[in-house]
Amino acid sequence: MQWLIYFRQTALTLATITAIIAQAQGSLTINFSVGLLTDVLYAHIGVGAGVVTILTLPMILLFDMAQERSYSATVLFELVWMLVLSVVWIVAGVKTMGVTNSTFKVCNQTNATLLGLCQDAQTLVVFALLTAGILILYAAALGIAATSAASSGKPIWTRFPLPGKKH
Repeated sequence: MQWLIYFRQTALTLATITAIIAQAQGSLTINFSVGLLTDVLYAHIGVGAGVVTILTLPMILLFDMAQERSYSATVLFELVWMLVLSVVWIVAGVKTMGVTNSTFKVCNQTNATLLGLCQDAQTLVVFALLTAGILILYAAALGIAATSAASSGKPIWTRFPLPGKKH
């Protein structure tokens, strides 16, 4: 089960990186859409999801690294939080797909700004759904590991110390 610790660190780091990219694309869309697009709710959802993800996932990792004991976050909290973030990212991706298909149709606009907005929206879709996929994959791995540890009567976090920590 040591794999879960490394998988957790990798998944949360990758999700943070993809969230930064998606949040940046949403911000670009908001900034450049003034006067051109009326429906930019998808960009606001992307920015909001990005900000929440960028603030919480590194804090979870940093808080655990600062502790002198095993992981401090509870399995239930992490499962629920990862699934909530996943749902928000899925909503951002699907909403962006809908707007992209209805507003832009195809990214071959003659206006350079509209072409840029279309490409930013496509990038937002990819990274929003990628972030959601990473978080769902981690939540599934965590749920499976927690269930198997609990069914054998072993606590999941206290049994597996952080790498490099002395217990």
